[in-house]
Amino acid sequence: MNDKKFTKMATIAKTYERCEAEGIGISKNLIRQLVLTRTIPTVRVGKNTHLINYDQLMQFLENGTPQQRNASDGSIRRIEAI
Repeated sequence: MNDKKFTKMATIAKTYERCEAEGIGISKNLIRQLVLTRTIPTVRVGKNTHLINYDQLMQFLENGTPQQRNASDGSIRRIEAI
């Protein structure tokens, strides 16, 4: 791991560097999308900086998220009247 000490919480760029160093095939753009869509929890620091918990990112990559039912799967869903 190149003798670098990585912390548990890091920015998107540093998290990407760690993933790259550990051979995890994930792009910086995907990490950014996971943060912006709030798929993985982050701590916001300042206006545009998010800190990512590396363990939670790895847990997400291992387990994923539950499949959501799609409206096009033929099921009937309730629509609220105006």
